[in-house]
Amino acid sequence: EGEGEGEDAARAKRAHVRRMVGTLRWTLHAKLAFNIAKSIYETQFTQHARLKFEYGSKEIANLLTFMGLVGMLVNAVGLPLITGRGKKPEGGGAKGARGEKGAEGGAERGAEAYVWQVQGCMALLEGGTLFLWGSSTNLYPYLTSVAGIAVASNVFLPLTNAAVASQAAAVAPGALGELIGFSGALDNVARVLSPLIGSWVLDRYGTRAVGSLAGALAVYSTLPLAAAFRAKNRTTEVEVEVEASRPKDKDA
Repeated sequence: EGEGEGEDAARAKRAHVRRMVGTLRWTLHAKLAFNIAKSIYETQFTQHARLKFEYGSKEIANLLTFMGLVGMLVNAVGLPLITGRGKKPEGGGAKGARGEKGAEGGAERGAEAYVWQVQGCMALLEGGTLFLWGSSTNLYPYLTSVAGIAVASNVFLPLTNAAVASQAAAVAPGALGELIGFSGALDNVARVLSPLIGSWVLDRYGTRAVGSLAGALAVYSTLPLAAAFRAKNRTTEVEVEVEASRPKDKDA
């Protein structure tokens, strides 16, 4: 009987790892799309401001300072509030272990769903404000778009990086460094591609087009993000069979 339980546990573990591999793949996909959108914005920001408003170095420096202040406030105040609400609840003792485990599992899934919802909202905010950035014709909508982009980027990327680290640890704890290094390499791919793509679109089609392209990529990142959430929460047939075969604990 013990041997059979060990085999069932091994099967369930393999199924869980396969599920997490799919989750990690989709999360990296979403992160790459978002990073390309963000890098297009960053690499074309100066040229865009000069073409759109004929800004010089001083005005652009002021805009960059404004962006930095917004990002600093988000990281210092907003992100801790968001992550604090999305924390997994701690267990409350050993009594009724299986029941508590089920309750904690449901609470953990709720916390993860909350974080995924925040990520999706930030990707949509990034997309909308990038569209606004590309089409703004006066200062106030432009400043609104710059602030929105700073907020979305400074929330989405830390949450996504934390998710990548967690999923990589579940997939291959012994190769955590390699997987995180691969994630960093994809960030560099975005930084290599975005100046080429952004400058070509800006020169050929103008300021509105470069904002539209970046915004479309940011909005697109919600699709692999949704696929990652679905993959993470889809219980495989093997896991269902193993769970059903386990003896049920009786209440004392």
